[in-house]
Amino acid sequence: MTEQTGGIGIERQALPLTQRLTWARALLSQSVSELMEPPSLPAERSRFYLEIGNGSPQIRALGDPDSVEADNAGLDVMASLLKDGAVDIVLAEASCIDLNFYVPPGPLKEVRGMIASEISFKSPFAEDATLAFWQAHEAPDHGWRVRAAVTLKDPVLQMAEQLQQANLTVASVVREFAGGELRCAPPWEAQEAAPKPSPLALFQRLAPSMRAALLGAAILTVSATAYWAQTTLRDWSLTGTADAARAELGASARATARLRGLDTAIAQSTEVLAITGEMSALLPDGVWLDQIIVDGQTVTLVGFGPSAADVTRLLATVPALSDVQFASPVVRDNSQSIERFRISAVLQPGPAQ
Repeated sequence: MTEQTGGIGIERQALPLTQRLTWARALLSQSVSELMEPPSLPAERSRFYLEIGNGSPQIRALGDPDSVEADNAGLDVMASLLKDGAVDIVLAEASCIDLNFYVPPGPLKEVRGMIASEISFKSPFAEDATLAFWQAHEAPDHGWRVRAAVTLKDPVLQMAEQLQQANLTVASVVREFAGGELRCAPPWEAQEAAPKPSPLALFQRLAPSMRAALLGAAILTVSATAYWAQTTLRDWSLTGTADAARAELGASARATARLRGLDTAIAQSTEVLAITGEMSALLPDGVWLDQIIVDGQTVTLVGFGPSAADVTRLLATVPALSDVQFASPVVRDNSQSIERFRISAVLQPGPAQ
């Protein structure tokens, strides 16, 4: 079974019954939007393809070692030879950075989030300057073995625009490697949202009795609104002084609320600074914190270190923190012997000053 979403693929081979049940349970845990028909890839590679490598882009044919430069003339010839106008883009040589890693089992939505986070973490380029596509295969322990490719966005998009000018479309993006290939839908293609029916169309689909009830309710609402407006205008002419007094009292109450909110924010900022200093002294060497996120009384720590479990045990000893727990599954990078973690805790209010 293969699922494609905007160039992101989750591909599975034939699975035994127990793993198929795990797959079905993961699907059922998603929202309805996760079960929509995904974009599909052509069954076979295009007869001619465009190769982007270290030099200028080249036009090649499957099984043919020769190539020609992908200039306007060459693209026009390729367009005349391809009946459907669909061509693959192959990213060769050093045009990509290849990534291989493992993520733990979980619902598909969480798995996608962990994979995207890991690609962003391992990529040396800025996220807005890159294109990434990947495939994930389920491991025997129901985790996921992921193969990904990361490339610079501008050269690929410029080539896609040049293909469009030659009346060609991109069928798939391919990264070849020893023993196989990574092939996905173009990762830059946005999925078009389904058009929403107009209110009139929805009204016309209702049963006649329902339409009559809605029309009666609308007439009643209009009549009530007109009566309310007439009564309100009369009352306004008699209560101008009272309205001014209420406005003044309201402004005073809002100013008081802002001052109280400022006091609370200052007190909370002081607590967070104190906690930050205490954690800096408490956490051992080799533990890095990428982010400290404060949302009300909830503090979230994002970082990596040799043992995420040791970090939670140390944080549990901080008196100002309670309910210390993992906010997402821990991701292990065996190549560097580190674990990426996301830990949440509740910030306890300090004593009143």
